[in-house]
Amino acid sequence: MLRPATPLSIIFLIAFVLALLTTLSTPIIKQIPLGSYEGYNFGVFGWCNQTTCSKFGIGYHTDILFQQNGEQDPFTLPETTRYGISGILIVHPIAALLILICFGLAVAAHFHGPSHSPRYLLGLLILTIPTLIVTLLAFLVDILLFVPHLNWGGWIELAATILIIGSTIVTCAMRRTVVSRKARKKRIEENADMNGSAYYESLAADQRSRVATAPSVA
Repeated sequence: MLRPATPLSIIFLIAFVLALLTTLSTPIIKQIPLGSYEGYNFGVFGWCNQTTCSKFGIGYHTDILFQQNGEQDPFTLPETTRYGISGILIVHPIAALLILICFGLAVAAHFHGPSHSPRYLLGLLILTIPTLIVTLLAFLVDILLFVPHLNWGGWIELAATILIIGSTIVTCAMRRTVVSRKARKKRIEENADMNGSAYYESLAADQRSRVATAPSVA
């Protein structure tokens, strides 16, 4: 039987895989570039060309690559600005970590306790908000750094962002369903006199008490 938490878990899993791919981009996996130009592929922690790769680190320069060939810097932002922004690429692994946590919580929502707890689902819903912000920030950083040479590795971060938006909507719907179900159950209990259940229960209890107190005939 398909539970409401199953689609949510699948969405988070796909989003995590996409965010992980961008984190493992060049130079970790050369075939996953966030941006590319003239044989150079750029990723979260550095760059690579056909023969060599930069050192693994947070933030890196790119102007020297093209000055050696007598070319102008092909990117939109100035080099000094882009170097500062390149350090913010660290939000990619942070986004992947947050999505992984959300995925774990969504899997746990398959159990009876969490799936029927409005507080648990509210906590998951609240966590999706910073996850969405960080994932969106990662995509915006890719846009700023690599436009007009953004490659497919940058676009899959946008796909992850869209999936997080979808997961937020699904989580909100799940919580609303649980809250509505609990509220309906509470109304039924409060209005038990109107549906006759309390009347028949009291009638049965009264009959049992009469039988218990009736004098026995020797």
